[in-house]
Amino acid sequence: MTDTIQRDIAEIERQRDAFARLDRIGGVERDLAVLRTRFEAAFESFLKELERSVSGEDLKELKREWEMALRDAMNSVSELVKTANDQQSANIIGRVELMLAHQQERAEAENRRTRHEIIRYGVGFALTILSALLIFYFTERM
Repeated sequence: MTDTIQRDIAEIERQRDAFARLDRIGGVERDLAVLRTRFEAAFESFLKELERSVSGEDLKELKREWEMALRDAMNSVSELVKTANDQQSANIIGRVELMLAHQQERAEAENRRTRHEIIRYGVGFALTILSALLIFYFTERM
């Protein structure tokens, strides 16, 4: 009989714990509902106060200030882009001029080599003709 009583006592304690847990959950839900209601009331009060505190003239002034700040920002951005483009153009022109100078130096060096080769071939050709003429001259005399 004591087993039955102990089982009944354990069941009663389990149910009591379950009811206590449900009461806590109910209390939390009730507190949450109260907080939600207070928050909504405070938020609506804040919105009404905000509507009263900001006038149409304030909004117009704020819009003007915002447009001026936006215009200034756009001008500074376009000025930065223009400056960067000018600097980049100057860099590119400097590089192209340097490349052209190197190309002219290479062309002049090639022209000098070509002149030297022409002179060398010309002298060689002239000496060949001269030696051929001398050979003909000496062979005819003999």
